Amino acid sequence: MLSHEFEIHSRMLIQVNDRVELLDYSNSTRVRPARVKKVVGRRICVHVKVEDFDGDVDDDDRQVFGEESEFWVDQSSFYLFHVGWACYNNYGLGSTKEYRKHAQKIAEALTTNSNDLLNDRTKRNDVTPAKLRSWNINKVPLGWQKGMRFELMDPLAQMFNELRVASVLEVLKGGYLRVGMDGPDVESECIPLHCTSPFMFPVGYAEKYGIKLGGPNDTEKFDWNDYLQQSGAIAAPESLFRPIPDEKYITFVSQIGAKLESSDMCENHLVCPATVAAHKGRLLQIHFDGWEDSYDQLFDVHSCDIFPLGWSEMHGYKLEPPKAEEEPPKKKKKKG
Repeated sequence: MLSHEFEIHSRMLIQVNDRVELLDYSNSTRVRPARVKKVVGRRICVHVKVEDFDGDVDDDDRQVFGEESEFWVDQSSFYLFHVGWACYNNYGLGSTKEYRKHAQKIAEALTTNSNDLLNDRTKRNDVTPAKLRSWNINKVPLGWQKGMRFELMDPLAQMFNELRVASVLEVLKGGYLRVGMDGPDVESECIPLHCTSPFMFPVGYAEKYGIKLGGPNDTEKFDWNDYLQQSGAIAAPESLFRPIPDEKYITFVSQIGAKLESSDMCENHLVCPATVAAHKGRLLQIHFDGWEDSYDQLFDVHSCDIFPLGWSEMHGYKLEPPKAEEEPPKKKKKKG
């Protein structure tokens, strides 16, 4: 009954030309101001425009405005933040001086909890905290502490079928955490995630549900007990993470073998025919029809990046055809 579950989360708050702050996928230590280019159901196409960003741009940067630039995400995506979020949390911001000045004023209004000042400073198309999260902007993520360890599905990875050993690097405002995968690049590859993020899991989740766990420095054999003892760190309590729904509920929502449509988390503009291959706790293993099992991806059971059959046709969105099986080369007939 994926269609029923999808309708519950289908309310759309973000509109064309709204402005957000967008995580830079090639440099996750900063966000950039971006505009909503298109809206299809809950999915939005966003792009960074030169009037808000005057930095250097790579030729293959799909987030920057251009006729062929298509960067699609759900309105609840971890990529999206309200205007002023970076200044409010002292996070990296790539923008023009004019935008930064505007964002700093919004951050000041949030810090003083001045709604009147906030409404005055926020432009009509600026996305506010209320549009992205129901979480109180000044609420502290209770229980989370710097240095806590947990398991993370890297949201910027090229394969979404494994978890990584990760740490809380900093507790931010508004329920956010700055997290990183343990290893030499933990700071340079940090990611800001909300404490309710579906990408975060308690210690032991991967082992319990048969998911590959990548340790620091890509170590193949990893033991949490030894690692925590050697590093002098503590595991984040299981109560801080999203609860795992009852198996009956997960089966009701999306039983194994069910057909659906799914976005490709590696190429987020693509929506493809897919099949539920397995349940792994609150994760669904999604198989893309026609592709090898190694391309399977793991989605939270409540993910808005998986859709009921017919979603693409209903919204006029292109549905990629299943990968066709390659036919073996025909044998040449022997000459008589």
